[in-house]
Amino acid sequence: MRCLSCSLVYLNPRPTEEDMNRYYKEEGYFQSHSQRKGYSDYSAQEGSLRLTFKKFLAHLGKEGILGGRLLEVGCGYGFLLMEAESYFEEVVGLDLSSSACQEAASRGLRVIEGTVEDLSWSFSSYFNVVLSISLFEHLYNPINYLSRCRDLLFPGGYAVITTPNVEGFWARLMGKRWISFKLPEHIVYYSPSTLGRIMREQGFSEVRFFSYGQYAPLELLIEKLSVYSSGLSKILNKVLEKTPFRTNTYIPGIMMTAVGRKA
Repeated sequence: MRCLSCSLVYLNPRPTEEDMNRYYKEEGYFQSHSQRKGYSDYSAQEGSLRLTFKKFLAHLGKEGILGGRLLEVGCGYGFLLMEAESYFEEVVGLDLSSSACQEAASRGLRVIEGTVEDLSWSFSSYFNVVLSISLFEHLYNPINYLSRCRDLLFPGGYAVITTPNVEGFWARLMGKRWISFKLPEHIVYYSPSTLGRIMREQGFSEVRFFSYGQYAPLELLIEKLSVYSSGLSKILNKVLEKTPFRTNTYIPGIMMTAVGRKA
């Protein structure tokens, strides 16, 4: 549905926040072997995700956003944090999933299980960057999230939010079959105007946007395509079986990134 007042697109009806939090904490969320729930195999995507995050961090560097202390909210297995260690003095991850936190910790990363609301007040004005990728569309109370991000940020620090763009190229091209219509996980869909407005209302200035591209294995692209066309995916899988190499494909404009500065 689309709000007639502010143009925000949202899921209605939707599960309760408590039900969804239990869903995200399930052991199999990151290894669901399904395109309709969580991640089919998050570990198998490590190579492509780290390529994506490396490119993303390089762009943040051009924007002058790297350095100091980083908090990633929704860190998963810590692939971005691993790439970010060379850019920041300290990196900290936060995730609802106990199994994801254990996996990230096994890689030598500092991770905390929970949400931004669970962080102790000792972290107030602690971070230079609070970053989330593929999280904001899941949030039931984005205002509280942004308010807490502002509390956690050092003056002059940045909130960085990467989320699907409901007015972007892929949303317009695919229509009702847009791959980011992942129900019931994604409950709110933003455009630059709706996301920019709430960020400014929560005290962030110099809000700006840029496009977020993503590397993905050909196998994963074909698997995702099977949700929409099983016949075509079977044909492509047969072609792939005869291909002597495997590669990651870069897809531009998959999501949008918003950056806002705490005054």
